[in-house]
Amino acid sequence: MPWFKVDDGLNTSKKVLAIPRDVRMETVGLWTLCGAWSARELTDGRIPDFVPEELGGSLRQADELVRVQLWHAPGTTCEHSECGEAGPAEYVAHDWHEYQPSRADTLAKRADVSAKRSAAGAKGAAARWQTDGKAMANDGKAMASGRQDDGPDPTRPVPIKTKDLSTVGERDSLPKSPYSASFEEWWKHYPRKESKGDAWKAWEATRKARTMPALQDLSAAADAYARKVKGDDPKFVKLPAGWIRDRKWEDETAPADGGGWGNLRALGGAA
Repeated sequence: MPWFKVDDGLNTSKKVLAIPRDVRMETVGLWTLCGAWSARELTDGRIPDFVPEELGGSLRQADELVRVQLWHAPGTTCEHSECGEAGPAEYVAHDWHEYQPSRADTLAKRADVSAKRSAAGAKGAAARWQTDGKAMANDGKAMASGRQDDGPDPTRPVPIKTKDLSTVGERDSLPKSPYSASFEEWWKHYPRKESKGDAWKAWEATRKARTMPALQDLSAAADAYARKVKGDDPKFVKLPAGWIRDRKWEDETAPADGGGWGNLRALGGAA
């Protein structure tokens, strides 16, 4: 897992101090969260413009980061050529390659760790085979000399006790899904399968507020959105929790009854 590095002198940085005090804390927080997002997604400091909003940021905070040149936006220039130009609908973190590991370095490190683990596993397997082989050879010598340890009759297998899962108590102890059947059905239709737990929280909050349309209409809206973003880069597809919180089903085709989303039967108390 890559790390997003933050210098311990960040609080005294001239760029940070140039941000107005009334928005400085949340603006630096947005910069940190987006930096961590980029490190995890291996985008080399390139941040799609929907990510700040998805993480709870605002356009003013993003504009402040561009103004003090912690970020670059389309059309802005930087004296450091390594930053590169921001593409359409994205921001670029200033001097990412100077302070943060690149995508290529991270992938190379992962490959190296994987190779070392494979080699260690193979070495351990070889050692186990060598030990087991010696034990088998010693057993063979004992049998050839007429000596054999007392043990169970090989023709009569030793009974092994197993748990009886037929009792009600055992069945009740089996793990159950933390999500409702309605949510699981909608999840099948939504095109981006990430942050399921966060999506479930958004689902429950909307359902309890009785502002959620019927399941069949939610699923239809998710299908419509899936068709709209088909072929797009997955990172540009809205996270399911954000889709629910922002009531994005209202952006898709209205229900067949023609009454609009507001007239739909809500899921209400039924999950």
